[in-house]
Amino acid sequence: IGATPKILNSGRHDREFFKDLWRTISSGETYRGVIINRRKNGTIYYDERVITPMMDSRGNITGYIATGRDVTGRIRDQERLQHLASHDVLTGLPNRALFFERLRHALTTAKRHRRRLAVVYMDLDDFKTINDGLGHAVGDAVLRAVAKSLSAVTRIEDTAARIGGDEFVVLAEEIVNREEAAALAERLCSLSNAPLKIGEHQLHLSITAGIALFPDDAVTVKDLLIRADTAMYQAKRQNPGGFRFYDAEMAISPQERLAIGQLLPGAAERGELRLEYQPCFDLHSGTATCMEALLRWHSPELGAVPPDRFIPVAEASKTIISLGYWILEEACRQAASWPLIDGKRPGVAVNVSALQLESGGFMERLAEILERTGLPPWNLTLELTERMLIEDSAEVLRALADFAAMGVRVSIDDFGTGYSSLSYLNKFTLDSIKIDRSFISALDEGTSVPSVIEAIIKMSHAHGAKVVAEGVETEVQLELVRHLGCDLCQGFLLSKSIVAEEVVPFLKENAHGIQPWFHA
Repeated sequence: IGATPKILNSGRHDREFFKDLWRTISSGETYRGVIINRRKNGTIYYDERVITPMMDSRGNITGYIATGRDVTGRIRDQERLQHLASHDVLTGLPNRALFFERLRHALTTAKRHRRRLAVVYMDLDDFKTINDGLGHAVGDAVLRAVAKSLSAVTRIEDTAARIGGDEFVVLAEEIVNREEAAALAERLCSLSNAPLKIGEHQLHLSITAGIALFPDDAVTVKDLLIRADTAMYQAKRQNPGGFRFYDAEMAISPQERLAIGQLLPGAAERGELRLEYQPCFDLHSGTATCMEALLRWHSPELGAVPPDRFIPVAEASKTIISLGYWILEEACRQAASWPLIDGKRPGVAVNVSALQLESGGFMERLAEILERTGLPPWNLTLELTERMLIEDSAEVLRALADFAAMGVRVSIDDFGTGYSSLSYLNKFTLDSIKIDRSFISALDEGTSVPSVIEAIIKMSHAHGAKVVAEGVETEVQLELVRHLGCDLCQGFLLSKSIVAEEVVPFLKENAHGIQPWFHA
């Protein structure tokens, strides 16, 4: 107190920063801010500093009172979340959000300077066989090895990203012609030529790629990705392990897509749809507090069609809107009949698509369904994706306010898949955040994931949102998410999805908590 406040220059602030600081306190004003300091041993730390000038009776500054606290931990948490918002947690590559940002910027530059660029969409052939046959640990190791190889063969100005599952994409700017793009694709596909050794396994991979060019094939982010993806699937059918350029003939849907598109719209009327439920458990009591509704389709012509095959078709054709309302009404009707557990009825969670919210009349339909089925609004949780929030469409923003007014709960599904960060917690009222299963599966691997999850939990709790751990499959994962402070969890370790007819018996049987993990 009373002395000149000394700061060991960390080299992280420029001259203007210190000029502004001294200008503030020299004028008699109090300085408040975070200063990056260096300790005597050379380590960097973040100091939240308040510096107040001391003045005599004439108003002259006689000294300073400086108080501070070390906020390095908080800043590091924020940095981890910022990195998480733009990078894939498993491979360290840029994720979908960062890739989209760079592609948007690259398109703006390419349009201004009349340049070409290429998007190369890649997929690991038969990766599911490796994942299912050798386990997720081996599968994850393969993805990390492929990511490392991609970084090695792309140019420094290119962006290689993982955008989901076993799918990778490369943005190559300033491509002169098709030959240059083909040479890049050949390098990428040739990564699978040499066997890959993962532990005791000698694996032979195959990478198939599709290429879309700007401005030849498309001029928007969305269209470039769709057409590169379409070219990749065409290559899978005709030349697995190779690549194809997009051409207009590829816009014709494959036979299966055509069949799904023809049969799906009438599936509900024909009685081919049903719901299953994935229980969500309270990590303190072990009781099932909510059941997530999952759509299943069994077609007489196509057999059991997995959601990852028919949902994209439904979204493309907008059939997802009518499907969404069918799921919502069926789930509310069934949930209204579930028994009370300790005086409370378990809630039901339903996924809502952006198309549903933006099609108009959603709130009116929702109110009608709740009234018709008799389900109290607070027993319904609507699950939205991160992308829906980050896009800030007027319909979504209005709907969030209406949900809160109605008493319906809102959850963000699959947090961490690459669309945004937790910054939207400052803008919206959310009841819960569901941490994506990719984070949970990485808990067994000794990575930095636990500290990331802990930071997510702290920020969520600070804003009054509960945290759900998705995809808990091992006892180690269960203990870790409980130790880290998650509120709820779901996964095959505790229960697989159950058919609608088995929900009531399941709830009654586990009314006092599922055994043995919660009552050991």
